[in-house]
Amino acid sequence: MKTILDILNTILPILIAIGMGIACRKLQIVSQKTIDELRSMISTIIIPVVIFKAFYLIQFDRPTMTIILAVLVILVGTMLLGYPLRRFFGESGDIVPFLCTSYEGGMLGYAMFAMVMGQDNTHYYACADLGTTLFTFTILLMLMLSHNSGSASLKTCWDIARKNPAVWAVVLGLILGISGAGNWIAASQVGTLFDTTLNFLTQPVGMLVLIIIGYNFQLDPAVNRLALRMLVCRYGIQGLLALIAFPVLHALHALNPFTTAALALQFLLPPSFMVSIYLDTKGRTTSFLSIFLSINTIVGILLFLLVKVFVLA
Repeated sequence: MKTILDILNTILPILIAIGMGIACRKLQIVSQKTIDELRSMISTIIIPVVIFKAFYLIQFDRPTMTIILAVLVILVGTMLLGYPLRRFFGESGDIVPFLCTSYEGGMLGYAMFAMVMGQDNTHYYACADLGTTLFTFTILLMLMLSHNSGSASLKTCWDIARKNPAVWAVVLGLILGISGAGNWIAASQVGTLFDTTLNFLTQPVGMLVLIIIGYNFQLDPAVNRLALRMLVCRYGIQGLLALIAFPVLHALHALNPFTTAALALQFLLPPSFMVSIYLDTKGRTTSFLSIFLSINTIVGILLFLLVKVFVLA
């Protein structure tokens, strides 16, 4: 019974939030314009706070740096491997590289890891997720923004980045984290107030993003086939990189049972839900993105449960 409740604890909130989005569209409670405005508010206000919160207490040591660098290399590799696959997805092919890379740790990874390894060990997952966070809100974010603008020059990326609050949140968070000022703030008399405020501001983001995904989720046989094809491609690429990464990290003595479990979980997760916030898509491509993220979320959870039962039991 406890296992069933643990599973429902992870799955049910996700399904309810996606279902709320579907209901909002079908019952015409919310318009597409409102959804677009909500996406803009999330990317401009809430996500920068999420990013800052993830970075301002960062601490670096040798094992952490090894894992971070490994994850960064993996994520760059998965994205590069996605470019040759664009021709297999027609008009939606331009977003395929963005769907081959990154992992949704914040809304899925931590809860799933806690189920298997215990809540007290989630800091091991944070080590693996840190590389993903760095990649998602620096390299991937700038590439998505330049994709939207139609230009990928360094000047364009810089012009877009300096005007984007998410990028400045990364910079400010890293400055506080690396300098130790973040830990000083956390230990000060205002630390609890600071942390409580950040937690309050960032709590809605998971539900809001899932509602947006659900709102854009519409069954279409042609799009469903593309989404399933994308799922096969993503897991094929992730599996290939995993076969390379684990032996290398083991040889570098960077792994322990907890970080191994954390990295294994990363390879099962869907791409960051931030692609649904920052990528500008239209028509069938929007449906393709939403359906793929929904399917990959469900399949990722099911695969995780199989790993838990047959490998980590």
